[in-house]
Order: sequence, then structure tokens, then C-alpha cells
Amino acid sequence: METLLAEQICCAVRFDLRRRGQPTPANIEDCAGKQLEELFSQLPELSRLLASDIEAAFHNDPAAPSPEEILLSYPCTEAISVQRLAHRLYLLEVPFIPRMMTEVAHNHTGIDIHPGAAIGESFFIDHGTGVVIGETATIGHKVTLYHGVTLGAFNPLIKDETGEPRRGQTNKRHPDLEDHVTVYPNATILGGDTRIGHHSIVGGNVWLTHSVAPYSKVTLNGSAQAEGSQGPRGGDRRTWLAHQHLPRGGGGREAGLDRLRRRRGIEPPTPNPAWDERRGATQGRFRARHAAGNQPPR
Repeated sequence: METLLAEQICCAVRFDLRRRGQPTPANIEDCAGKQLEELFSQLPELSRLLASDIEAAFHNDPAAPSPEEILLSYPCTEAISVQRLAHRLYLLEVPFIPRMMTEVAHNHTGIDIHPGAAIGESFFIDHGTGVVIGETATIGHKVTLYHGVTLGAFNPLIKDETGEPRRGQTNKRHPDLEDHVTVYPNATILGGDTRIGHHSIVGGNVWLTHSVAPYSKVTLNGSAQAEGSQGPRGGDRRTWLAHQHLPRGGGGREAGLDRLRRRRGIEPPTPNPAWDERRGATQGRFRARHAAGNQPPR
């Protein structure tokens, strides 16, 4: 196995140098051996991470009768295992092989995880078909994704001084998910500046291109509610409200906010002019799109 891996790494490096018009160094076998040695030194940590993934699947899926069934039959096990190994090769700057590995897993499972994505421990993808995770995405510990979730790019074509698109990790174009985040089916989260705060829940079919605070619950109707830093059961019950679905009644938006706060026993939030300006611009674009399509905004 070691000899086979070393040969494949050498072949990949030779081909990469040839396509760039560069000569093959005489010590290419020694370089491949060092990369392989570094990879093997990380196998115990990889084993620990994969065990945490199986444990997370067993903890989160009541349909799983045993960890053994998860190991033997769940598509997420293959996709995540292959990606974790490919990610190590990606960090070692081995060309071609990491992406080929994850594309084989993509073909087998329907789960597309780029080898450049950084994923924490106890990661679970339930069902999995249609999940896409981009190259510069980062995922924290104990994160759960459902089928059809996309962690993708938003306006990715940033150009360098020569007019070429910036590639790889130099162009941060995919979102970050902090610890204990759950994303339900067919949600789409886009953009390198988008960060989902820890202990947040993103509902099904949501389209999200901005960050949300920790302990948020984001739903399809546009609401995003987040508890204070101590969490939903902590002592701090102050709540940050943004795009909150308001109760019916007269008096305009601010009156609706006041009624909502009184109903939930929430203190008024600290004014944030920057957030208000961004929200107003978003609402303006929304109304303009609907006006162009002759459809009244909701």
C-alpha cells in the first residue's frame, strides 16, 4: 500500500510539472516519501475523527440500530471518510489525487465535499443526497446537515491584477458554520463572508447570504431569531431580532416589534444603524425585483 501510494503521488506530481512546463526534480521519490510519512503520522487523528462522526450519526439518527450499520451502510460514512483523508493530501499540496478521491465518493454517494473544506469532529450528514460543500467552507464541531444542503459561493469571480479569477484558498468564497449548527434539507448558504453562529438552526429551503448570530433560528419566511450568549436556557434572555416575522396589528413595524417584545418578555435591542441600512437596501432590492416581475412583495 505504501509503495502504491508513493507511486501515485509521484505520477501526479510529474503530470502537474509537465502541464506547467517545468522539469521533474531528481528527488521526486524522496519528496513523495516525505509527504507519505506525514500522511501516515496523521492516521491516528483521522481514526479518532471518523469514530466521532459515527458516534454523531448514531446519536442523531433514531433510525440507526447500531454504530456498525452506520459504518457499513451510511453514505455519509464513505463521503466524510474519503474527504478527511483527501483533505490531508490537499494540505500537503498533492495535486489531482485529493479531488479525484472526493469525486469518486461523490459518484458513489451523491455527496459532493471539496477536499479543501475544513471539517471539525462529530460531523453528520443525514441522508446526504445533493449535499454540496465548497473548497473554502469551514465546519465546526458537532454540525449536522440534511440532504440537499449547499454551502456554496456567492459572486465568486474575484479577479487578480492579470484579470484571472483568484483560485483556491486565496479566494474565500464559501461560508463558515460554527459548532453545534444544524441545517435542514435544501437550505442554501452562500458567500465567504457568511458565518452561521454556534448553536444555530437553519430551516429547510432557506436562501441565506448574510451572517447570523449564535443561537439563531432562521426560517423560510425570512425570520432570524437568536438568544443571548447563555443560550435558550441560560440566564440572559435578551434577544436579538432581525427580519422577525411580526404579529398582525396596526401601528407599523416598530409598533409590531414592541408588541412582539412584550409578548416574549424581551428588552428592546441596542440600535444598530449599520444593520438598519443593510436591511433597508435588501428590502429595496427585493421590492425592485418583484416590481419588475409585476408581482407584489409579500
